[in-house]
Amino acid sequence: MAKLTNLRTKEEHALSVRAVVIGRHPSCHVRVMEKQVSRAHCRLAPTSEGWVLTDTGSMLGTYVNGEFLMKPRRLEPGDQIKVGTEVFAFDDSGDGPHKHMTLRPLSEATPDELVPFDIPARRRVRPVPVVIGLAIAGAVVGGFIAVLALTHRSPSQVVRRAAELLRARQAQALWGLLTDARRQTMTFNEFDERVQAIPEDGLAALHTLKLGNPSRTERGMVVPVCLQFQNRTLIGDVVLFRESGEWRIHSAPADWLELLRR
Repeated sequence: MAKLTNLRTKEEHALSVRAVVIGRHPSCHVRVMEKQVSRAHCRLAPTSEGWVLTDTGSMLGTYVNGEFLMKPRRLEPGDQIKVGTEVFAFDDSGDGPHKHMTLRPLSEATPDELVPFDIPARRRVRPVPVVIGLAIAGAVVGGFIAVLALTHRSPSQVVRRAAELLRARQAQALWGLLTDARRQTMTFNEFDERVQAIPEDGLAALHTLKLGNPSRTERGMVVPVCLQFQNRTLIGDVVLFRESGEWRIHSAPADWLELLRR
């Protein structure tokens, strides 16, 4: 049977045929009582191919073998899952619901196991021409990739998109890129007034915006940024949290806004 082993406590968690949720909420099958762990952090589910791990929109993300989990991933025996500061080793003995079927010779089957020949034949389905089938498959795959490209931006892409919206003074769209916690600190009208109050030369400075490599910290996903304004180099960090599978901006350099208004 598949199982998870906490490498720190050595506690083992058996995985049944149902999906298993790891998180902080009391209803989770495997609980991790840490503030940086979301209520429902990630999910393991058995499939015909094996156990698949999916991040369920956690704030600080899930790691597998030290790599940030960006999409569902089929686990291999020995894989290590990091949730908060806890690390779980995945083990699968191969007797789970996804175990491949072993065929026996027909001569070993009992009469009850044999299929009678008088079962009515099913109506033969006319095959779809190969060219049409490939065209349909290509359209489906292309549409799926397009949706992913539109809905799953990286932290750096979100920051660049926010800069574009700010330059265009599109406060409504920019408001949608903020975390729920950030939106609760102000009303939209207050936010819109701040955006409209930035002078043109301040917005023009956003054309010089440069981004560093994103890194994960206790504050969240941090993207270093800098820009040139009035012969000055402004340096700061943009912090993003992951909500509902999307990266959203939680905080930006607070002193920049005041400088850009001058």
